[in-house]
Amino acid sequence: MTSETHLSGTARACAAQFATARAVRFDGSSEDLRLVAALSRAVLGDGGEVALYVGDEALAAYWLRLDPALDAAVEYVLGDAPGETFEGRVVLAPEDLPATVGTVLLASAGWRPVAAMRRRLPAGLRAVCLADLPSLAPGAIPPYAWVPRPHSIYPFAVPEITFKPGQDLILLDVPARSLAQLPVGFAYVHDALARDGGVKFQTVDADIVIYHRYHADRILDGLLEVHTATGRRMPDEPWDPSGYLLWKEPDVLDLFEEDIRALVDGLVVARPRILGCSLQEVNIEFMKRVVGRVKAALPELIVVGGGMSCLQPGAARIVFPLADYIVVGEADLTMPRLIRRLLAGERVVGMPGVWSRDDPADRLFEDGELPADLDGLGHPRYEWTDIGLYRCFNDYRLAPVVGSRGCSWARCRFCAERFHWRPRDPVKVADDLEFFSKAGFGGMVFNESDFHGDVGIIDTLCDEILRRGIKAHYTVQLRCNRQADAAYYRKLRQAGFGTLRFGIDACSEHTLRLQNKGYTVATLEKSLRLATEAGLFTEVNIVIGVPGETEEDIDASIDLLVRCKPCIGRIAFINPLMLFRGSDYWNRPEKYGIVFHEDRDSLCGRYPVALPNGAWHSENPFIDEGVRYKRFLRMVKSLREAGFDMTAWVDFTIDKVEEMARRIDRTPEEQALAAGRMRAGEAYRGFRVSPVDGGFAAARLGSGGLPLPAAIQARTAQAVRRAVDLQHAIAAGQTLAAFRSNDTLVGFSTDGLELRVDRVAIPGETPKGFFVKLVETYKDYNICGFDGLYYAVPRSLGPVNLTQAAHRRREGILAALSLSQAREFVDAEN
Repeated sequence: MTSETHLSGTARACAAQFATARAVRFDGSSEDLRLVAALSRAVLGDGGEVALYVGDEALAAYWLRLDPALDAAVEYVLGDAPGETFEGRVVLAPEDLPATVGTVLLASAGWRPVAAMRRRLPAGLRAVCLADLPSLAPGAIPPYAWVPRPHSIYPFAVPEITFKPGQDLILLDVPARSLAQLPVGFAYVHDALARDGGVKFQTVDADIVIYHRYHADRILDGLLEVHTATGRRMPDEPWDPSGYLLWKEPDVLDLFEEDIRALVDGLVVARPRILGCSLQEVNIEFMKRVVGRVKAALPELIVVGGGMSCLQPGAARIVFPLADYIVVGEADLTMPRLIRRLLAGERVVGMPGVWSRDDPADRLFEDGELPADLDGLGHPRYEWTDIGLYRCFNDYRLAPVVGSRGCSWARCRFCAERFHWRPRDPVKVADDLEFFSKAGFGGMVFNESDFHGDVGIIDTLCDEILRRGIKAHYTVQLRCNRQADAAYYRKLRQAGFGTLRFGIDACSEHTLRLQNKGYTVATLEKSLRLATEAGLFTEVNIVIGVPGETEEDIDASIDLLVRCKPCIGRIAFINPLMLFRGSDYWNRPEKYGIVFHEDRDSLCGRYPVALPNGAWHSENPFIDEGVRYKRFLRMVKSLREAGFDMTAWVDFTIDKVEEMARRIDRTPEEQALAAGRMRAGEAYRGFRVSPVDGGFAAARLGSGGLPLPAAIQARTAQAVRRAVDLQHAIAAGQTLAAFRSNDTLVGFSTDGLELRVDRVAIPGETPKGFFVKLVETYKDYNICGFDGLYYAVPRSLGPVNLTQAAHRRREGILAALSLSQAREFVDAEN
């Protein structure tokens, strides 16, 4: 909870707030004594009996112990456990508070608990809390409880999440979507069910409520930083797309345990017949925690899933094992039909567009019917929720708009969203833009793969926007279109289109053909130039490492981008190629020389959306994860040196790629720690490792039926000549193979049954440098971060250079996967 004042000094005065969460230190200090004495005077000076409302038991008990006068004055204790005792007093429910009580002291430092406590008290009753101190006794507030106040929309009354009993179906979405955007796909499903009729259902967007709870707590309680139980510092905006991996981490989900319990308890009490779950990659772990507990309490509950993670049939079948049914792809027509059959008591098997738990393992999936007339579906108006909630903590608002579905090209080989294109009537789309504009959304983003698949449709849309005088800023993603001329881009600018994100993806003539983009470098350059000359802000997406790509392609791509820099406002996305389900690369790997490092069916069963970068490589030329990472880092280094602006997503991707590039070049012990011991016959970075004559040999995957020794001898002459450089590093082993891997020579040898991998830098080439960071001093250890791991180094060892593998192996140094694990290892040693 906060109260605003101003901080001043040598710097310019700035807005500040009283951070109640920082006010009490529980150390018996003079600051704590002064603060509690001020609260005591405030509640005792008004006459009448005094009650203590316990929201935080530790805080309430501390206050009573610290101020005997307050302890003596408290006649009654209120709380959520009536009949129990607290500090020698029987706890009462707030509604049982005697009328003789004049003042209630609210014992909680959080704004939200205090707000809930106030709502439960009788109207007109005086309540005092920490947040009242700036007006009651500002001098009692310690200096460290004042913090800068960020710009925000808070406070406002964040609604409770409630579930109606007696529903046939409850549709549920949970964190985390992108920022505080409206859930457009989720809303389309609501509208489909409402239009169909006959189903008693409730739609609950828990994500937006939990979003505001999190940020209101963070800002109003004055938390400069939020940390998980393991010490992880949360970003200021965990809902930003660049933070999507956070939502897979158990310690991050633990932060929301109170919200998860509330969802579970509410659903169990409501007892719907069917629970419909909106699934996308970021929210699946959160949804598992909710659905798993609800299903345990209500075993008869039918769980139906669908959403962005269910677009591809293969992925949909395995992405959410807790579901009894999964609707694949667009659910507008399929979902109502499925729900009607389930409510009729039918055990649904083999339904087009749906996976059933009871489907046979060898079922041949049949797609569901797609809506041909998108205008017949309308566009969501979100009458089932409060549309005013959909704004970020800093009041940023962005409404998603659907002008078409699918992609007009749908032939890019890396893309998994190659669906049938269906545009809407541009007049109907203008209706949507006008609706959102009147609802207060100044920014809108078109959620589609190719905004101008038909420039004639967009030209009509612009005319309609200008005719109606709709004022907004529109962001779109689109391809380079030969039909788009200078007049077209000028009209876009006049109509309010401000940001165009071009999915150029490839930047050389060769890679444009490899990716099957359907246009040339000349078209790409012309599109960027015409858009920029029209006053539009341009962004670009780039994909690195596709099969067939060469180093010369990277050189040509860098040259093209630097040449076009005056016409590129920002690099929006740049990624090493990912092998997504549904892409042409996935469906026809043999055509593109893609080799899987283990059985493909096994990989598909474990990875529903995309394969790990190290699980495959492509041939002719050889491109594995190391090559992709190296090319990616070379390109972003060049683009940074050229002064390109990049999004937070690009910065996040660079950090992840640098981390993964370091990880694949770890020492053997670190490799074993992070990924488990390698066993004979395993694939490793494009090579098959097998036992030979008591040792190990490595042969490139796809090298044919050559015996392993012959396959080894078939290494390049350069690698064979330089293998002698490994002798000083692996003299004690039984080396049977050495080969070049990027900027490293790798030698395989044996140490008992364990495979040891020794690496030395190739002479004349500089290995990539790493940095050691001191994380904290814990007991008698310095805990340092290096190369994605944590090392607890006894201080008694003196100076240690963790960049050297020999130093990292010194006796007494403990390696761990996380900071919390490093602390556990230190505790075990003491």
